[in-house]
Amino acid sequence: MTRDGGAPDANDHGEATEGRRATPERPGAEHATTRSSAGMPAVFAGGTQWTVNGVNIFSANLVRGLNQLGGDASILLTEEDCSLITTSEARMPRPADVPFVDLGLARNDGWGRHWGRMVRFLAERAPCVYIPNSDWRHSCVCPQLPNDVLIVGVVHSDDPLHYDHVRRLGHTWNIIVAVSRTVAERTAELCPELAGRIVTIPIGVPIPMHQPEVRTASDRLRLVYHGVLKQHQKRVLDLPRIVQAALDRGVPVEMTIAGAGPDQAALFKAAEGLVARGHIRFPGIATPKEVGALLEAHDVYVLASEFEGMPNALIAAMGRGCVPLATQMKSGVPDLVQDGRNGFLGRPVEYVLYPEEFHVYQATGRIDRRVDRMRRVLDWFDAHLSS
Repeated sequence: MTRDGGAPDANDHGEATEGRRATPERPGAEHATTRSSAGMPAVFAGGTQWTVNGVNIFSANLVRGLNQLGGDASILLTEEDCSLITTSEARMPRPADVPFVDLGLARNDGWGRHWGRMVRFLAERAPCVYIPNSDWRHSCVCPQLPNDVLIVGVVHSDDPLHYDHVRRLGHTWNIIVAVSRTVAERTAELCPELAGRIVTIPIGVPIPMHQPEVRTASDRLRLVYHGVLKQHQKRVLDLPRIVQAALDRGVPVEMTIAGAGPDQAALFKAAEGLVARGHIRFPGIATPKEVGALLEAHDVYVLASEFEGMPNALIAAMGRGCVPLATQMKSGVPDLVQDGRNGFLGRPVEYVLYPEEFHVYQATGRIDRRVDRMRRVLDWFDAHLSS
């Protein structure tokens, strides 16, 4: 039986097949599932295109970690070469130690063929685990998947799109993972009938086994942001205004903004004057190895987001010794940042307040004692997240 009581299956053209159900016969030898050496079923972390975003970073970290434990995990990209979708977002380099798979479709295939192939791809590899993530368009097949495809839905952010995803398909998911307590509570509030399936598992990222080396001294406070360059949610167009407001108040700052995204052209335009004066630089997309070195060369990580879940980039920055400066919001951020203790929280979208925090940080002697602040960040990180 299928999750919705045995609806007709779809073939590769998306057509209903008379008399067939979505629960197939056990796959033949050519499709037989081979469990990993650790006895784990195959895991497919869903995604659309390999662009710069936190969900893709989460998937890469998850797949890498499962495989290091002897698992058989890969990232399933459904729209990497698809004429149905147009995007201006830059692609990330694919990590060499993370396997990728696709549906084997032609570029001009229609949605019916996409959905039919998606059902067959997972059914032929069952028993397996499917993690839809934010693949809104292909996860619509969840009701058609056989029961031996375990579906793990992840609510990645305090975002209406993620909550809508749960409303539409959560009844077909075996378990619903929220990345923070706030997200879990909101999901349960919106979908009380699913409360028994919701668990909270905070995001994790690789961090060094040892504390970073002490930063070299600088007469400027070195700010950094890395991630997707988009105004929706991330409010990246506030970053040049934060830098300018700090300079207007006599706080010497410079900022590195790494990444790519749909609003990068508007951001470049807004930052033109600051780039020309050496206060902002754009190094482009950074590999995971480059991100580590980038963070360790800066003092403060700035997150101007309007809403979040449990930000990968923020955790990585704290793990590399950056002092976090983020907006106060209902999300996983307050679980990580305790205002005035291991970082600073400002009011949402009021960028003019950030320079006041810079003044506190830069006050007599404090800027020269940023190593102490680093230690406090790392000690808190170790005590609360490393176990």
